[in-house]
Amino acid sequence: PFYETHVGGTLNLLESQRECVPTSPLILLGTAAEYGPAPPLTSEDYPPQPQSFYGASKLAQTQLAQMASSQWKLPVFSLR
Repeated sequence: PFYETHVGGTLNLLESQRECVPTSPLILLGTAAEYGPAPPLTSEDYPPQPQSFYGASKLAQTQLAQMASSQWKLPVFSLR
């Protein structure tokens, strides 16, 4: 269910944003689980190493957001 929600659901949301409200900002919530066993106060430059299906699906969600921002020029942001 993680991938259905985090990847499929996010893709549906991004496609709807692109079609209906392409200039409205979208903020997605990420998680430290995308980084796996990282030290506290990890920077965004730390390489992601998810250790769970949850973390991997959230990383995929973040990557979809980055792709939509880059390719479709949508104002999409991920917060962790």
